[in-house]
Amino acid sequence: MRNFKRFLSLCLAALTVLSACVFSVGAADKADYRDAAASLAAIGVLKGDENGDLMLDKSVTRYQAALFFVQAITGKTDSSVWNADKSAIFTDVPEYGTAIDYLANLGLIVGRGNGIYGYNDTITYQEMLTLAVRALGYEKEEALQYPFGFIETAEGEDVALNEGLREMSYTDALTRGDVAILLYNAFFAKTGVAVVEENE
Repeated sequence: MRNFKRFLSLCLAALTVLSACVFSVGAADKADYRDAAASLAAIGVLKGDENGDLMLDKSVTRYQAALFFVQAITGKTDSSVWNADKSAIFTDVPEYGTAIDYLANLGLIVGRGNGIYGYNDTITYQEMLTLAVRALGYEKEEALQYPFGFIETAEGEDVALNEGLREMSYTDALTRGDVAILLYNAFFAKTGVAVVEENE
């Protein structure tokens, strides 16, 4: 979507200041995630602890995934902006309801049915690909079949959200490191909507 691609300019600008940013990405086997995680941290989408540790080994819940995406889409990276007490759409969302409802109103998330979002469930690879593909505008014209329609689009040559990711099953839970590289790849992916140039 348009705002998502516009936010790319912030991401690219952040790359010029990464040398001045110090973040801990954990073990050496996280080298593939280093640039992605540091870039997202520099623009405020990925936040570390008080010691600068980005905690890339930790799992990501569905509400945390929503928060990552709403910040990337809007450029509003102060999490307090999104910390409403409850969702007006889902009954199992006690906080960050503003973020989750924002994405739901855009049609990017639909929940588990019966008013349940799955707030504290860990997000799986196929669920994250679905969210990213929708954010990139690939379900505007026609619905994609879940999960394989989203997977096929996400792993296509023009989108390549899986580039640099570890080997995993589509139902595996994602870590913060996985999400960092997937979201970073989304900034550079081809969108599913035509880009209309604005007049100066």
